[in-house]
Amino acid sequence: MSTPIPPNEASFSLQELLQATSGKLIVMGPGSSTNQVVIDSRRVSPGSLFVALRGERFDAHQFLPQVAELGAAVALVEAPRPELGALTQIQVPCTLTALGDVARAHRLRWGGLVLTVAGSAGKTTTKACVAAALEALLPGAVHGERGNLNNRVGAPMVLLRCQPHHQIAVVEVGTNQPGEVAELTRIAAPDLAVLTRIDYEHSEGLGELDAIEAEEGAALLGLRPGGVAIGNEDDHRVRRQLDRGVGVRRVSYGESPSSDYRLLSRTPLGHSGARLEVSCAVEQSGSPTQSTITLETPLLGAPGALATLAALAATDAVAARLERPRVSPEALSAALQVPQVIEPGRLAAQTLSDGSLLLDDSYNSNPGSVLSSLAAAHELATARGARLQVVLGEMLELGELSAREHARVGAELAAFAPSGVIAVQGEAARFSEAAAAQGIPSVFVADADAALRRLIDTHRAGDVLLIKGSRGVRLDRVVSALASGALGAPARAAGSVE
Repeated sequence: MSTPIPPNEASFSLQELLQATSGKLIVMGPGSSTNQVVIDSRRVSPGSLFVALRGERFDAHQFLPQVAELGAAVALVEAPRPELGALTQIQVPCTLTALGDVARAHRLRWGGLVLTVAGSAGKTTTKACVAAALEALLPGAVHGERGNLNNRVGAPMVLLRCQPHHQIAVVEVGTNQPGEVAELTRIAAPDLAVLTRIDYEHSEGLGELDAIEAEEGAALLGLRPGGVAIGNEDDHRVRRQLDRGVGVRRVSYGESPSSDYRLLSRTPLGHSGARLEVSCAVEQSGSPTQSTITLETPLLGAPGALATLAALAATDAVAARLERPRVSPEALSAALQVPQVIEPGRLAAQTLSDGSLLLDDSYNSNPGSVLSSLAAAHELATARGARLQVVLGEMLELGELSAREHARVGAELAAFAPSGVIAVQGEAARFSEAAAAQGIPSVFVADADAALRRLIDTHRAGDVLLIKGSRGVRLDRVVSALASGALGAPARAAGSVE
């Protein structure tokens, strides 16, 4: 389920590469300029800049001979191969850092606006929502990629696709180790940043909440002077990070009365999304103006409303920055009704042939997102008068906090009134134990295949089915089977959000 990295047309002279990376020219071949940046040796073509990345289980340096044969002009390397005289080679201490340096150089040379989206949950959906909303403001001039190219490889490759006709790039910033958000923010040099939420995530590498807050807060601290920090006012840790900004404008959204973009009401429209009434404090011509608007979002539940508010706030901020009129609520609502806003695996709804509603939230999982998804699923089941059947996979990468957090989430299951819980893999056994203690029918199974068999056995026509888990649990296989007719006939798409 990893997101493919699309090609780019970012060209560099040898001098630009040396300046960007502070590298050392070791081998001077015939190539002195490049026409694209490539990290996969299979995609090299004549004139490519090949970045020889290293990882725990791979070393792209071994492919340098093939890269030279395919016509690469220049390679960024940690360990030069002098015998490959046809390949110009620049030596750098770390090719991963050098990739970021090259992307930063391209971003600064391009010169448009960059908006980053960070946070413990909801990043990908918020990014997609922001990009769609901005398209209503700047038609054809918004650069954003589907999926979650949000790490130290993916985010630079997104930036390298910025082209002259783009006026703004929307880039997701992720993390699983300290310092990653700060490094990606350095590379992106953002003018605007959205911080969605701070909660337990990748605790195996990031640790407790205070450390996670410091890590995610770097997204706002790294804004360029005069930038705009946009954040979820309902999250006290996000609010604290918003308040730390120096030389930037603070914009908040949420249900809190102090929010600049305050959600006054949310009217669910079944599995088609919701109608939102929002109070907006918008800065125009240097002074704030107050208004109340109504708009529609295809996204489900409270997380969907927050992602939409973030998109509204971001679009208004960009409009003010570019001295353009605000996008109307009608135009914004229409802009959000595009397929790009609804990504598979992020609370995406599909209607099954027997009238059941399948909620696919199988892409990722952490404590906060599990509870949010359960709330959205419970809301839909209640509105439909249907049973809620839940398949909950293990929340991976929580490290020493795993047992505690699985037990904590499990203790709250009764609040969402599920008719049954199928817990899948490892620590998810604590979900099943907690559900049983609360009188909820439950079972623990070892893997996704067993979960599918159990779900088929317990399913009734018209159920709401929530499938939620970390990618490593592979609950996407359950979703695919259900969508392909494991319960009857194939499904048809409905709506979504993370």
